[in-house]
Amino acid sequence: MRTNKDKQISVQQLKALHATFHRIGMDDDARHDYIYEFTSGRTASSRELTMHEARQLLERLNPPDEKTRAMQLAEAKSVFRDIYRLSFMIPQLNQGFTSDSEDEYRMNVAKLNMWARKYSKARKDVTAMKLWELQDTKKQLEAWMRREEKNMRTKNEIKQAVAILTRKADRLSLVQAEVLQGSMTEQQVFQKYVMEVAEENRDEEMFFAARDAARFSAGHIGLEELIPDVQSMTAADFAAAGALGVVDEESDTIMLSRKEFNRLLARIERLEQWTGLRRKAAPGDCTPLPLPEDADMDDLMKQNEACRYLSCGKNTIKGYASRGLVHSYRKGKFTYYSRRELDKKIRKLRDTL
Repeated sequence: MRTNKDKQISVQQLKALHATFHRIGMDDDARHDYIYEFTSGRTASSRELTMHEARQLLERLNPPDEKTRAMQLAEAKSVFRDIYRLSFMIPQLNQGFTSDSEDEYRMNVAKLNMWARKYSKARKDVTAMKLWELQDTKKQLEAWMRREEKNMRTKNEIKQAVAILTRKADRLSLVQAEVLQGSMTEQQVFQKYVMEVAEENRDEEMFFAARDAARFSAGHIGLEELIPDVQSMTAADFAAAGALGVVDEESDTIMLSRKEFNRLLARIERLEQWTGLRRKAAPGDCTPLPLPEDADMDDLMKQNEACRYLSCGKNTIKGYASRGLVHSYRKGKFTYYSRRELDKKIRKLRDTL
């Protein structure tokens, strides 16, 4: 991966450097000498600086005042907290781990630092990064989290398709299920069903069915194109095929898609309202509480962060608060939720379902 230390200075940085040199009264000779000394003799031209060197030089020539430095430090702490929370949503980092003690916190930060030294753009510990480096790292983790979510949805869709095809059990459906389970590409399908088969024994119908399965696995076609009669299947058909939920044999749990989970939760709520076990939440029931002065800000996350953490929408998490499953807190224009409370109550509720 190419980092900012290798990239050439940007046009904006070049303009900012020249404006700064002009403001402090440096002529061309003084500017070239300064750059030559700054780069330890590597170059005297501002155009040959890297983005990293230009940023360092601008920081040296424009030292922030105490107020600006304090604001930058506060923002850096906030971004670091966001990065720390994001690490709990990514399997390769801290997902599945807790942060209930100082020792666990240090261990989680150490894992984050190890990852950052190898994979972040700055190639340094998160705890040693400057504000702009922390912001770049946060964007990198957010993009990673989105890829993880997309991959998980794809895996569940493939498992659902395999369950339906296996249930159908005809010759072509079983071939398609085999292609999906083997994660075969179109090239591999062509090699297996065309190149490795004698011309007189080739089965075009089987090849095209297998190719459709490979295209579905790659995301080029949808489930309706792979299995045309899926639209006529009823809920009972899906249940019989085991396609409403995919069973994890190791943990004896059932994984549902977010859409299926929300639909199931809505049905449970309606049943509870009809039987009198739960009254319909009034609009004022989810009014956030004032944020306590001694609140642990490391444990709190903003509403949009909490939604990403739970993979749900704002209305859903507001519904949790109105039903008393979690508490929401207000400070200024932001609504906050406790990560520990979300872990204990919401995750427990989903595991129960």
